[in-house]
This record gives sequence, C-alpha cells and structure tokens, in this order.
Amino acid sequence: MKVFFYGKLADAIGRHLDVSIETPCSVAGLRRHLVAIYPVIAEDLQDSRVKALVGETFVADDHKLGPRDEVEFLAPVSGG
Repeated sequence: MKVFFYGKLADAIGRHLDVSIETPCSVAGLRRHLVAIYPVIAEDLQDSRVKALVGETFVADDHKLGPRDEVEFLAPVSGG
C-alpha cells in the first residue's frame, strides 16, 4: 500500500512509504502500524486534525483499506 505524508509528517519520515500491512484494515489500524514503526510521528499522526484521504476522498478512521489503496495523511498547517 502506498502512503503519502504532508506537513510535519513528511518532514519527520519523508513524503512517501510503501507499507506492507494485512488487509483489510482500517485507517486507524494503519495509523497504529505506522506509529509502531515510526514512533517519532506518534503525537502528530494520532492528532485528530490529521486527515486521511483515500483517492481524492476524505475518509474516517473506521474506513476499510484495500491492498491497492493509496492513503494520504494531511497534517494541519499554520501560516499567515
């Protein structure tokens, strides 16, 4: 499964990962899997403001993922 990161998440671990995870799993399960591998992103990835997209659609944490899904995690940004 391809996983893309933006904002602080991308700064911490890079913009893209190929992740092997048993499917179907939920977005929440993917978050837990990523935190176990990359604890440095735990606080940011588990923030409720970090949104997940599958394709071009925002999805909830209970959304079931398939092996060919591309998931994007959008961290909140600040600016002025």
